[in-house]
Amino acid sequence: MTKNILFSIAPSLQSQKFDLVVKNLRFQYNGDDPWALNGVDFYLPEGGRLAIVGLSGSGKSTLVNLLLRFWDLFNTTIGVNLLLANPRAAREDLIEAAKRAQIDDFIFTDI
Repeated sequence: MTKNILFSIAPSLQSQKFDLVVKNLRFQYNGDDPWALNGVDFYLPEGGRLAIVGLSGSGKSTLVNLLLRFWDLFNTTIGVNLLLANPRAAREDLIEAAKRAQIDDFIFTDI
């Protein structure tokens, strides 16, 4: 899988505010898939607004999910995501949490 994710949150030197700078953002879900995003650039000053428009399937949701880091969080196993609540949880704790959420049949082999 090829991921070239590059963006930074850079403080403005004069105003002590935080701006969002995205340069050449590229993303594909799988290595053989076409680019979901390819060469996305924008500058968004703190407090500014950005309209993201486009046809269905053009990458709007992908862009937002990357910026919010949802891809980093949820592109893994359910067991790993359960550990976000308690990184030191034992396997038995994860199984119990899955049972309480009534998802243990679905994910039992995942944790």
